Formats: sequence, C-alpha cells, structure tokens
Amino acid sequence: MFPAQTIIQNNYHPRNMENMNFENKYQKELKELVFNSKPIINNLTIIADENKHEAETIISLIEQRIKKVEPPLQLPSLYLLDSIIKNIGEPFKSLFEINLIDTFVYIYSNANQQTRRSLMHLFKTWEGHCLFKSNILNEIKRQVSEINQQNKNKPDIHLNPRVLQRGQRQNKKVDHSKVAEILAKSRATPTIHYNNNTNSNFGNNVSYSNVSTPNYSVNATTTV
Repeated sequence: MFPAQTIIQNNYHPRNMENMNFENKYQKELKELVFNSKPIINNLTIIADENKHEAETIISLIEQRIKKVEPPLQLPSLYLLDSIIKNIGEPFKSLFEINLIDTFVYIYSNANQQTRRSLMHLFKTWEGHCLFKSNILNEIKRQVSEINQQNKNKPDIHLNPRVLQRGQRQNKKVDHSKVAEILAKSRATPTIHYNNNTNSNFGNNVSYSNVSTPNYSVNATTTV
C-alpha cells in the first residue's frame, strides 16, 4: 500500500456530503473526470478515503462509468481506481479485484495504440508492486496478448492520398472503341472549294466542308 501522503493537496477539497445521497453526489463528482486531471482524481480519492463504508458503491460507480463513456474517457476512470487502490487500499482493493480482468481488458480492447501503451505502463506498476494476485495479472496479460495477435491479423492500412490518386490515374482504362471513333473523325479529309474568281489571297478564299472536329473528351472507366 502506498502512504496516504502521496495524495497531492490542491484546490479541490472534499465536499460536505452529510444529509445527501452519497451515490448521486459521488456520481456527479465523477462526471467531472473528462480528462486525466490529477486534481479531480485526488479529490475523488480523498472523498473515497473519507467514505470507506461506501466502498462498494464507489467501485461500482467507477466501473459503470467505464462501460458507459466513450473510449477516451475510460482511461482517466481507471487512473482513479488506481489512485484509490494505491493510496487507500482495503476495502477498495478486494472489491476492485473482482472485476479487474474484465475492466482492464474492456478498456484495452477499445483503446488506440497510444492509450494501450499507457495502459501497459500502468499494468507494469501493478506487477512491480505485486498490487494484485498473480493469477489475475497473468490472465490480463494472456487476454491482452490475444487482442494484440488479432490486431496483427487485421493491420491498419494508411494510404497516402497522393499515392492513391497517382495509382488511380495509372489504372485508368480507356474505352478503345471511343478512341477509334475519335481518331476516324480526325482523319476525315476536308473538301476544299476554290474561288475561281481570284488566285490571290489563297488562304482567304478557301472554304471547308464536311470537316470533322475531333472531340478530345474521352470517357474512361476507372478501376479503383
């Protein structure tokens, strides 16, 4: 167990919860934990320390929050549980152990790579201080390894948009029948009519008929 002195005092102070419904009050305080805020975590830890008789309610509220919030908000809630266990210990530790495997694996399975690294860093502190039973920690490692293996079979692929566009241009298939039609039109021989009244200004006295102007807009099908 870590000494209670490790809780950093700050501007957050435990609120007076007398004559109030503890569960609703703690849940309201818990909703403030929308990012990894040490002052808020310390405040919630102090409240837990002063209300050990509500340990079951506190653990249940935090675990429920982890299952309800979006993945980015799950890690701060786990940090709160970690703070309560390390600074207070029992009866929170034994209660947290009951669902520890499911809670940790649930967060890990929904987390991005950066969050997973943070989770494993936290997990190593548990191992280093033998904070929880070895069989629980070993099962967490086993399930985390399975998740990692599944991810290897389904790697994330990030394509450079410029490369993708270049590849699309290279993969364009031209409608050759349309090209042939265009070329045939472009080869049409113009009929030239001369003005017999004059031999001068040759260029100005030549008229063209049946001259086909090729349409260079080619309809192409693109293979994606």
